[in-house]
Amino acid sequence: MSVQPHITAAIGAPRAINVKFPAGNQVGECGKPIQQRQLLTEALESIFSIKSANTILQSPYRWRRFPIVEEPVFMGESTDPPIQKQCQLGLHWISSLRR
Repeated sequence: MSVQPHITAAIGAPRAINVKFPAGNQVGECGKPIQQRQLLTEALESIFSIKSANTILQSPYRWRRFPIVEEPVFMGESTDPPIQKQCQLGLHWISSLRR
């Protein structure tokens, strides 16, 4: 995943997907797991859809802070601190991968 396609092309990455998000935010906005999952899914699917070397696909998503319905915990409607819930969900997801 790249936010600087000209640099990605210059270094000769075998395949990449350009995301029009600010540097450091390639996988989406903080606290929006649905958005992040969509971007990561798109990036992983591009591994199979890119057929030739040095190809850079353009993601259709743009940094607009577009509205996505998220779980209440990620919208600040939970009594638990959001970062604590995110960490718990992340650890649960990682442990599910090991099964």
